[in-house]
Amino acid sequence: MRKCPCVALIGILLLSVTIAHAQVTVREYLESKDSEVTYSFITGIVTGYLWANGALVTKHGSPLFCQPVKLSLSGRTYLHILDQAIKADPKLIYENAPVALALLEGLKKTFPCTVTESPRP
Repeated sequence: MRKCPCVALIGILLLSVTIAHAQVTVREYLESKDSEVTYSFITGIVTGYLWANGALVTKHGSPLFCQPVKLSLSGRTYLHILDQAIKADPKLIYENAPVALALLEGLKKTFPCTVTESPRP
């Protein structure tokens, strides 16, 4: 019966390695930024951020960023926002920063929240 806990421990360790590697870094993004997979990945992150903003606003919280409600952007525009964030802070490349964090910082800079603006839910 002692083998069972060891097998479980090995499984947990393997799972944690997979989860730790699941984050795409800025460097990895730059190496593959012209692929459709990367495009889909980044637009998926943006979709998640837009859903998170909606949930935050619904619960009377502060949104992550405040993209105007009537402004609909393409995935390529979000890639441009990400590229500008990386250009503004090149150390993100060398510090193995997650690309999702760089994108969020770019969205915050591009669409800052003010008291008079209504965020996009």
